[in-house]
Amino acid sequence: MVASYPPLILGQPEDHVGSVGGSASLSVTATGCSTLSHQWRFNGNPIPGATASTYPKSNLALTNAGYYCVLVSGP
Repeated sequence: MVASYPPLILGQPEDHVGSVGGSASLSVTATGCSTLSHQWRFNGNPIPGATASTYPKSNLALTNAGYYCVLVSGP
């Protein structure tokens, strides 16, 4: 039987303040005993296609203001 451990977050995403029309990039650094999965969320809802350790956003608008987080998981 192979031991399984939850992912360990080494670097949390940092708060960002952006300008309308500008860009921002969020990132997380994590490690685990297997391949990790990422899912970025905006105000609690999954962002379609945002499944990498970084989440870049360009052409910012007021509607992009809110709470972003990332779920990191292993198999």
